[in-house]
Amino acid sequence: MQGIAARWAAKAPRAVLAWAGTLESVSDQVQIVGLALNRWAETDPKAAAIYALTTEASDQRNATINAIVARW
Repeated sequence: MQGIAARWAAKAPRAVLAWAGTLESVSDQVQIVGLALNRWAETDPKAAAIYALTTEASDQRNATINAIVARW
């Protein structure tokens, strides 16, 4: 599932993020959201960071933002 999500996120990260919200497993949601944001950061770090800042505050969010900033 992660391989497909990674390829999809390279082309349509917002779609992957929306899809991740429909997954039943919270663990899968967290993994796919992190993956999508990291892939998005490769091509558009500013947009990925802005999106990440709109998500609920959590350790996952902080780690994702740090990863995005490190790529910038």
